[in-house]
Formats: sequence, structure tokens, C-alpha cells
Amino acid sequence: MKSLRQHLRTICKTLGLSLIILGTSWSLFILLEVKEDSSQSARTIRVFWGAAAYLAMAINLLLASRLSFVETIFGGLDKAYKQHRQLGILTMLSAIIHYWSPPIFADENCTGVCADLLWPSILAGQIALILLLVFGLISTLRRYSFKGRQLPYGVWKMTHWIMLIVFSAATFHLMQMPKMSFDYRNFAQILGLIGIICALIYGGAHLRRRRRTYDYEVISITRQGDVTLIDAQAVGRRLNHRAGQFAFLKFDAPGLKEAHPFSISSSEDDTHIQFCIKAVGDFTKQLPQQIKVGSKAIIEGPYGRFASRAHPTQTWVAAGIGITPFLSLVKSMNSSKPQANSKTSLTYIYRNDADAIQPDILEAAMKNHPEFEFIAHATANSGRWAAPDDITGVTLFCGPKPLKRDLQKKAQDLKTEDFEFN
Repeated sequence: MKSLRQHLRTICKTLGLSLIILGTSWSLFILLEVKEDSSQSARTIRVFWGAAAYLAMAINLLLASRLSFVETIFGGLDKAYKQHRQLGILTMLSAIIHYWSPPIFADENCTGVCADLLWPSILAGQIALILLLVFGLISTLRRYSFKGRQLPYGVWKMTHWIMLIVFSAATFHLMQMPKMSFDYRNFAQILGLIGIICALIYGGAHLRRRRRTYDYEVISITRQGDVTLIDAQAVGRRLNHRAGQFAFLKFDAPGLKEAHPFSISSSEDDTHIQFCIKAVGDFTKQLPQQIKVGSKAIIEGPYGRFASRAHPTQTWVAAGIGITPFLSLVKSMNSSKPQANSKTSLTYIYRNDADAIQPDILEAAMKNHPEFEFIAHATANSGRWAAPDDITGVTLFCGPKPLKRDLQKKAQDLKTEDFEFN
């Protein structure tokens, strides 16, 4: 039941945002008094779907901007990117409907400059649609693996940069369609202006990321099975994070120059920063061979709205490498005063003792902080962990999806963070 409610909530958010886009597009028709007789009402609907596709693309630029207000609205960057993905689907569907049944305008007066602009405008719209569908297919394929192989992250990311060209082509198609009547042209110009503003905000946000980008130098590397613990010291400005947040990390090394998101596992007060990274993909599998002490790291952040100190009773559940944000939370306990009558319980699920990451820090925290309880669960000895039925308060979880689905059925208020941004 909890899982069903979580899915319905996500669907409602997506539908709500979609209705805002569609409603805004329709409202512009009304406010601008686009006039149509009943015989031409089909043309209005066809233009409307094109406008909805364009507006969804414009809003998606804002969702991809990584601006703080976007995180605040959606409850985290990962949630914003999920809506970004859903709006991408809405964009493609609306664009297909618009293309399948394009609006028809009279062309008897379209001569001279009008005729010169007509075909470039139509061609720009066709190019935008084709690239949109191709990139949508690439994003879909990126989410699946075939015989253990996955579409390279760099290819997927490159398509998102090229999407700026797609958006430019769509803007040209919208604003330079000469056959449109005066009313429609006013509508198109205002809609295009909205899109240009969104693009400028996105561009400004991208430039602003430099202020959230820091140079670091690797000072320590510890390997524990398939996990690499990296400690780095700031070269100049230092990143200040809240416990539980994450950052985008890349290195000045072959194969490691594309930034990937990782949870920060160091304390809020540490002068260095630490990441615990499991080898699960091309980027992470290259880390042990490519980086060494002295390697240059580039870190962008911090991001995330995972942790909250507003709830006195919290249940934390970590599985495998999902312990990383909780390590930061536990290490930061010494610098924060617990709330009255607060109680926090951390259950750490791992395969065997050799896989446990920094369990000594968690055990020491339980001795030094009476309000904190640590429960270790090694599945090799104790079997599969089952979520209890009496989970109260807020529950923070980081781990694999099957365990997340089990918790959704029993936790009253479950908070998670998902790094699958593609």
C-alpha cells in the first residue's frame, strides 16, 4: 500500500506539472484572444500541442539548471531530474502529435520574404523533432544494459548538450513561421520569449556552477574490496557541505573527466573531503588504476536534500555502499547538539564483515551518543534483512531498489535519494 501511494504521488506530481504546462499554453491563447471560427478549431488544437512541446522543453532547461530554488521546490536534485525525464516524454509525445497533424495556414499571400523564411522554418522544426526522438531513444537505451554493457555515459551526456541546438531550432521554427496570422504570431513571439528567458537562466546557471566548483588534491587512497575510499584536500577554496549531501566528482585523468554524483562521507567539520566509491560502472572501475596520491580532483556541489534534523525520531537504513551519506551524518554528530528526546537508529546491511565500510566509526558513535543506536546486519551470517512492521517517524534509506520497495510498504515517511539521473 505504501509503495502504491509513493507511485501515485510521483504520477500526480508529473501530471500536475504537465497540466501547468498545458494550461499555460492554453491560457496564452485566451489572453492573446487568438480568434478562430469553429471550422478552424482543429488548427488551434494542433498549434496548442506544438506550444506544449516547446514549453515543456523550456521548463526542462530550468529543471536541469541545478539551481537551489529547483532543489527546494522538488525536494532534491534527484527529484528534479526525475521530473526532467517525465517532461522529456511529454515533450516527445506533444511534438509527435503536432508533427503528425500540423496546423494549416493560408499561403496565398506568402511571397517574397515570407516564402524565403517558410521552408527554413519548417526544416528547423523537422530537424528538431528528428533529433528529439533520436536523443529520447538514446536516453531510454542508457537505462538498460545488454550483456553487461551499457551505452557510455559520455555519449548520453553529449546528446544533452546537443539538445541546446534542438531547442534553438525549435525556437526558430516557432518564432519565424511567416504563414501564421497576426494573432498566432503574437502568441508564438511571447512563447518564444519565455523559452529564450529559460535558456538564458540555464546558461547563467551553468556559468554560476563555477562558483560551486572546487579544486582538490587526492591525499589518501584506501581500497577495500571493490570499494575505493578517497580523501582529498582543497587547493584554495574549500567546499562546505551539510551531512548527507552529495557532489559531482571528476579527475584530471584519462576516462575520469566526466563528472559523476557521489555521496560525501566526511564530516561537516572535516578540513578534507572523503568519498567511498564502489566499482559498478566504467568510471568507478577505472578509479583504482587511474588515480593516485597527488591526483587532481574537481568537485562541484554540494547538492541534495536527503537528511533532515527537523524530526526527533529517525530510522536510518543503509545497504552496501548506501552507507556513505550516513557516515557523514554520524561523523557530524560531534558538532551538533541532539534534540530533546531524540532517537536515531541506523541499520547497516552488508554481505560480510570484510564488506563493512568504517564500522568502527559507527560503533564508537553509539558509545559516545546515547541517542544513537547502531545495528549491523551481515547477510552472510544472518540471512536477508526484513524491514520491521513498527517503523515510526521519518525513515532515511540509501540502497538497492528491491529493499527500497520493501521499506515503502512499511515506513510511514520514507526519504530516499536516487543518483540515476539519466
